[in-house]
Amino acid sequence: MEEKQVAIQQQFQASDNDQHKAYYYSKSPTNCAFKIQIACDFSHRILHVSEFYHGSVHDIKILRESGLLEHTEQTAQIIAGKGFVGEAYVTTPRKKPRRGELTDEDKNFNRDINSTRAAIE
Repeated sequence: MEEKQVAIQQQFQASDNDQHKAYYYSKSPTNCAFKIQIACDFSHRILHVSEFYHGSVHDIKILRESGLLEHTEQTAQIIAGKGFVGEAYVTTPRKKPRRGELTDEDKNFNRDINSTRAAIE
């Protein structure tokens, strides 16, 4: 059974409070968010839901703290984005090598992974 990992961000208007902005910050000073990760199977059944996190927490930290990896068997894979590269049981798109190009095989692999992820996101 394969699982898909989805990171959901709920954006909202930042207040003028700098401490509030720093806590909920997500990618830019004007973009604030809460984050939650959801894992589901290919039938779109939800298998796991993380706690809510503030926007500045990296997605891989949420995955590691969620407990999902401890429940993932060797026969299962989590399909996720490039931010999860190197994590056990997580299949991610292949990164372009420094000063190099992806092979056609890598490009096809990435297209398959990304189209699978897009179906749930």
